[in-house]
Amino acid sequence: MLIAHAKGCRVCFAYCRTELEKLGWDETALSQVCANPETLPLRERDRAFLQYALRTALDPGGLKLQDFKDMEARGLSKSDIRELLAFAAYANMHMTFTLSQVGWLGEA
Repeated sequence: MLIAHAKGCRVCFAYCRTELEKLGWDETALSQVCANPETLPLRERDRAFLQYALRTALDPGGLKLQDFKDMEARGLSKSDIRELLAFAAYANMHMTFTLSQVGWLGEA
């Protein structure tokens, strides 16, 4: 949901919110999380995973070698980093396909 929100894919965002509401999240809590994901009660390692996943999804070409070193320094293993990259890549691919089905980026 956070990646869809950050990338502006309203279709993906609405789907994610619907699924999270089924798990008991209410609209107010979801809006607060999107406005300020840093408020999520996460362990430092999980917070680092979330921050880098968002960054990777928003600017995959902007990653530098130092970013990977920083991820490891914050407690992410090489396996965690591969998972993060795979998740961000999948989210980007899924949103691209979704947007191609519903119209141009400005219409989604």
